[in-house]
Amino acid sequence: MSPPAPLRLALAQLDVHVGDLSGNLAALRRWTDRARDEGAELVVTPELSVCGYPPEDLLLKAHFLRDWRAALDEFARGTSGIVALVGFPERDGAVHNSLAVVADGAVRAVYRKQRLPDYAVFDERRYFTDGDAPGLLDYGGTGLALSVCEDIWADGPPLPGPAPAVDLVVNASASPYHRGKGRERERMLAQRARDRRAAVAFCNLVGGQDELVFDGHSVVLDHRGEVLARAPQFEEALLHVDLDVETARAARFQPRCSRSTREPHEPAPARPRHAPTGPPGPLRRAGPGRTGGGATRIRPHQTPAGTRLPDGTSYASYGVTFSDHAGTHVDAPNHIDPAAGAAAIDELPLTAFCGPGICLDLAADTGPVTRPRLAAAPAASGLPLLPGDVLLLHTGVADREGGTDPYLTDHRGLDEGACRWVAGYRVRALGVDQPSPDDPDDSVTPAHTTFVAAGILIYENLANLGSVAGRRFWFTGFPIPLRGGTGAPVRAVAFPPAGT
Repeated sequence: MSPPAPLRLALAQLDVHVGDLSGNLAALRRWTDRARDEGAELVVTPELSVCGYPPEDLLLKAHFLRDWRAALDEFARGTSGIVALVGFPERDGAVHNSLAVVADGAVRAVYRKQRLPDYAVFDERRYFTDGDAPGLLDYGGTGLALSVCEDIWADGPPLPGPAPAVDLVVNASASPYHRGKGRERERMLAQRARDRRAAVAFCNLVGGQDELVFDGHSVVLDHRGEVLARAPQFEEALLHVDLDVETARAARFQPRCSRSTREPHEPAPARPRHAPTGPPGPLRRAGPGRTGGGATRIRPHQTPAGTRLPDGTSYASYGVTFSDHAGTHVDAPNHIDPAAGAAAIDELPLTAFCGPGICLDLAADTGPVTRPRLAAAPAASGLPLLPGDVLLLHTGVADREGGTDPYLTDHRGLDEGACRWVAGYRVRALGVDQPSPDDPDDSVTPAHTTFVAAGILIYENLANLGSVAGRRFWFTGFPIPLRGGTGAPVRAVAFPPAGT
């Protein structure tokens, strides 16, 4: 049997305008027909391409929602010879940010965005209700996973299904521009492709709305995270690519080597622009025997008295027994949800354990870490919190109680609002100078469950955070790659910019 033909995919990078129903409908028809005429089987359009992004208070008007759905249905009736993925606001009791699958004259399926951002320039939770169903499609034997913008920024759900079921992850997006955003997106998308061993197609909006600028820069990457095709910035474009899904599918059934060492296609961790030249600042453990996770025991190696090597020298070694959550450590996803096929510590890429970071100083207040308290900290320190940052919280617990019994019981965790605020910023990891980001009487909620679901790593029992509080730095916290481990001890180090 001959292998299946490549999937002919097109990304329609459009400049659609908020509220311009007739203009947007005409643009969707024009670019979809062009994609079909140029040989594409599947065309992807940006997030909310029917109504434009962000529609904001127009979503509060019932007649606009009816008109937008009518426009989508009109577009569907005229669509043949191609499958189109079209973003639209869907009213079904609640209002959803949805992606319609249009084929053969009708809307055949709908995926509802699951991660609704409400930070920085975004306010989607004010208008939309998040979806709760996966967007898996079988397109002629090719497994598609649908996602909308924010869905793809955090690893894990809602990119659903076991890896063999997904050949292509499609993301319809309205991702605003800032300097360096294109590189940031491509690094993230490459990691998603490698983690899923699936191709990724990212179709972004172009143009502007009020203070927002959308740069396009749509891209398709293969299962190794390598760019196959890239659209230009700041102009409309139709990006075509032929996807060899069979090669990616075969790769998924090969044994995966341990992610504790980089695969040949995995790039080395990026070096910060402020490459450190001064000595690193170690983030030391809080104190011997008082860091949770079980005791660490060091035993002298049992060497018979008087044992010497032939040249007359002797040697010494130690046996070490410890929990995988002893001392300063990082939690693996399977620590919280071991029954759901979550990743073990040795299955995570090295790039997950390093990156730019900031440390917010919360030590002056020993109360619970609430959302208002946490949200005020970046401005107070003059440090913006950026997606992909490692966020360290200096609570002062290790300074006050490290090495004592109260260290395990007197700390205060993040409340649910604070956890959602952190998750909304898509940080890489969160670290605390106490046994847990949760209260002692509830050791896994809300912080552990929220952060694991958002793909955020958790570092615990850090110390010496006062030395980097209110500063930006490059963080590394590489774990021991314990096979199947639910966490691992780390040597956590912060590299401040040279001269600071």
